[in-house]
Amino acid sequence: MIIAKGNVSTAEGPVPVENLKPGMLVVDRGHRARKLLKVERVQLHQTLHFERNPDLILAGNSILFTLTGLRSAISIKGVRKAMNGRIQMLFEGRKMQEDVMKIRKEEVTGYRLSIEGGKDVLVNGYNVADKEEGVC
Repeated sequence: MIIAKGNVSTAEGPVPVENLKPGMLVVDRGHRARKLLKVERVQLHQTLHFERNPDLILAGNSILFTLTGLRSAISIKGVRKAMNGRIQMLFEGRKMQEDVMKIRKEEVTGYRLSIEGGKDVLVNGYNVADKEEGVC
């Protein structure tokens, strides 16, 4: 997954994505701590923004684990496109939060995370998956 902005859940608490270091333990959707293997800076040309979670910015082709399954803002094999960009997320304290995701064309730096034994991570309360997750 590629994150441009957001706080990643770690064993020590939320950490801004730009401050993550290999070896840290990040938290996945099952609340398991997974070792962060690599953080790679990449240039993004398209980003994904959220109306109710404005401090989270992802790569435009990101996949989210929603209450209704894997969703994306674009068509991806094995992943359903969110109708009108609307999603329902399980958020803080098991509350359901409806949100709208929108794609923007912009040039920003993102951070590609490689995680040992996992393909997802919690960022700003949302569960973000690697695009390969949806193909399985």
